[in-house]
Amino acid sequence: MAASKRGFSSVEPGSRGTHIHRNPSRRRSPMPIIRSNAIRIKRFRELKASLRTRRDRLLVGIDIAKAQHVAQVRLAHTQLLDRQLTIPNTQAGFETFWVPLAQRRAETGVTEIVCALEPTGTSHDALARFLESRGADVVLVSNTVAHPNRRTLDGTWGKSDPKDAHNLGDLRERGHVLFYSLPDGALATLRRLVRLLRGARTDLAARKARFRNTLRPRLGPAGEPLPPALVASLPAPLPVLLSPAQRRGLPAGGGPLPPALACECTDLAARLVALRARLAALEAALVRVAQPLPVYGLLRTIPGVGPTLAAILLAEIGDIAWYSQFSQLRKLAGLDIIGVASGDWAGTA
Repeated sequence: MAASKRGFSSVEPGSRGTHIHRNPSRRRSPMPIIRSNAIRIKRFRELKASLRTRRDRLLVGIDIAKAQHVAQVRLAHTQLLDRQLTIPNTQAGFETFWVPLAQRRAETGVTEIVCALEPTGTSHDALARFLESRGADVVLVSNTVAHPNRRTLDGTWGKSDPKDAHNLGDLRERGHVLFYSLPDGALATLRRLVRLLRGARTDLAARKARFRNTLRPRLGPAGEPLPPALVASLPAPLPVLLSPAQRRGLPAGGGPLPPALACECTDLAARLVALRARLAALEAALVRVAQPLPVYGLLRTIPGVGPTLAAILLAEIGDIAWYSQFSQLRKLAGLDIIGVASGDWAGTA
C-alpha cells in the first residue's frame, strides 16, 4: 500500500514532482510544509521495519559540518549512485542539492528518499527541515553507533567527510536509525528552556567546584575549620558552601584576605548570585509554559514530582503517542536493566 494512502505526505513522483494545481491563479504558500510528528512517527516505524529489505528507495547519507555538508547517494541495497556531493550550508546550497536528488529519483523510478544525518549540535537542523519540507524522510544515526562502525568499513582508522557519509549510508541500510523529532508549540519551547536550564545548572556546579577546589584551600588548610572572623568576611553566598564543620574554627586568627583573593571571592560570589537568579527565572518560565498542558497536572499527582521536575519530564518525554512500548520510556529514564552472562560458571577459585 502506498504511503499516501495511509495518511502520510505524498511520496509518489506524480504527486510530488508534477503536482497539478486546480486553480492556476492561486499562489503557492512560500512557507515550507512539514508533516506533523504524529504522521512522521508512523512513517518512521514503517521505515524501521523495512530499511533492511526494500530496494525501492534512494538512501542519502549526509555528514554534517558548519560550512558545508557532504552527501552520498545510493539505491538501497543495489548500487552507489553519487559517491560525494557537496552541500553549501545555505538555502541556495540546499536547493542546488535537491536537484540531483530529484533527477536520481526520476532515473531510478523510486518513490521515496530517506536521508540519514549524524546530529552535530544544531548544525543539522536547517538542512533537515529543508529535506522534510521537500517530502524526504529524515532519520538520525546515533554517534555511539557511528563511531565504532566507521572502523569496520575498510579496517583503517582514517576519517574523512566522504567516509563519514558512506558510514551513515551503511548504518541506515541496516536499520540502525533513530526518530528525528520536530516538536512544535509548547513542547518545543519547553525543550529549549530545559536546554538552557541544564546549561545554567552545569555552570552553577562548576562555580561551586571552583570554590571547593581552588579558593577554599587558599583560605586555609583544607583539613582545619576556618576561623569565624574569616568566614564572616566572605561575601554571600560563599559561607553557605562551607560545611558546618569548616565553619566552627577557633576565634583566633583569620586576618583580612589578600587583595587578589578578596577580589576572586567577590567575583565568584557575584557570579553565584547571578546564576541562582537565572535558574529561578528559567524554572519559573518552565512552569508557566507547562501549566496549561493537561499532562502536567497528571505528572504533578506523582509523589515527589514538583513543578519544575514535572515540566522537565514533560519536555523529555514529549508526546506519549510517540511510544508504542513501556520499555521505551524505561530506557528513556535510564532504567534499562540488562543481564550479562557469558561462559560457564566454574565455581569459586
